[in-house]
Amino acid sequence: MINLGLKRGFICFLIFVVSGLSLMAQKTYFVAPDGNDNAVGSKEQPFASWQKGHDVAAPGDTIYLRGGTYQITGNAKYGVIMRGRDGKPGKLIQFWAWPGENPVLDCAGMTTKEPGADGILFENSYWHLKGIEVKNVPMNIGSPQGSGGIKGFDCNHNIFEELNCHHNAGTGFRLYKGSSYNLILNSDFHHNYDPLTPNDPGGNSDGASIAFTKGNPLGNVFRGCRAWQNSDDGFDLWKAESPITFENCWSFWNGFIPDTKKRGGDGNGFKMGRNKTGPKHILKRCLAFENNSNGFDDNVGLGVQLWINNTAYNNGADNYHPIQAFEHILRNNLSVGAVDSLNTAVDDQYNSWNLKVNVDASNFLSTNSKGMDGPRQPDGSLPDLPFLKLTRDSDLIDKGIILEGIDYNGKSPDLGCFESNY
Repeated sequence: MINLGLKRGFICFLIFVVSGLSLMAQKTYFVAPDGNDNAVGSKEQPFASWQKGHDVAAPGDTIYLRGGTYQITGNAKYGVIMRGRDGKPGKLIQFWAWPGENPVLDCAGMTTKEPGADGILFENSYWHLKGIEVKNVPMNIGSPQGSGGIKGFDCNHNIFEELNCHHNAGTGFRLYKGSSYNLILNSDFHHNYDPLTPNDPGGNSDGASIAFTKGNPLGNVFRGCRAWQNSDDGFDLWKAESPITFENCWSFWNGFIPDTKKRGGDGNGFKMGRNKTGPKHILKRCLAFENNSNGFDDNVGLGVQLWINNTAYNNGADNYHPIQAFEHILRNNLSVGAVDSLNTAVDDQYNSWNLKVNVDASNFLSTNSKGMDGPRQPDGSLPDLPFLKLTRDSDLIDKGIILEGIDYNGKSPDLGCFESNY
């Protein structure tokens, strides 16, 4: 007969050994511009390429990218191909910038003549990308399919944090098909422009996009992101047949050839369509200003959408443009300095245009948008600037309605995206 105490002790010992082996199996690798892909990938002997770092990764591993520029040259359609290396629940693969450093994937040297080049092709699940910059993906031939910074297909349960995708000849960041439960966090998408798109130069470069989704992909969220100086739209949900949420995101200065006042593509801040199945997109505490066209546009998107506590300021056409005959729900939104075009079917209450409130410059600490494209705070959050934040005696304080999921100070929420704390 086996002693039960010994048996329990042996089982505990086995669990300890297995857990220890599991922890030992999780490895840390390093990549640096002066590294060597034939090295061991240690801090002292790092790999040289992002591709090598990806190709050795296993669930729970961490790949640190040291600061500096990683050049992609030659006849390559994709700078880095990230597929076939999934993590697992609780064991995300971390593909991170080394703290305090800035790794840059510079794709200016790509010479492919195929349409649709991309800096990173991403098809993995359970990854966490953090602190990486992707720029200068070229458009070497005229094509309706633009190039882009990062393109993902059928990727699930990922975190894309503190990305900086810019100066690409197409959309900075995009997810397609069945991509689900992805969080795009504290990331920037700017200065993307497709100069060679036939008959529509500049018309295929959004800041970020989740588009052409199929099946029933759920759980995709943009949080704390910015899109500016993109030749088409800031954020675009073209044919996204799944609900997508935006929280605390900014979109501005889109629809122009970057750094000019020459019109590019559509120029909407947030474009929430077009689709057929009627997904319930959510916009919460977002800001759209000084875009060439509309600030918030349903783009003939079907189904009920929720637009809550957003601010739109001085957009070139309408601030709010929900024109489809659906009962989109608009609450606590603030419109300043431009008109609004709302279909009569829209369910709009407790917005600045519904209430007897004074909406002019006297309500705000500042109406100067300078610096809104500036550096983020050390924790990756958006800049803390006075633009469109409410003064102590603003007529817009406590004028909203209490809603589930909306934090507030005082008796009830303020109107707009910035809650005061007086």
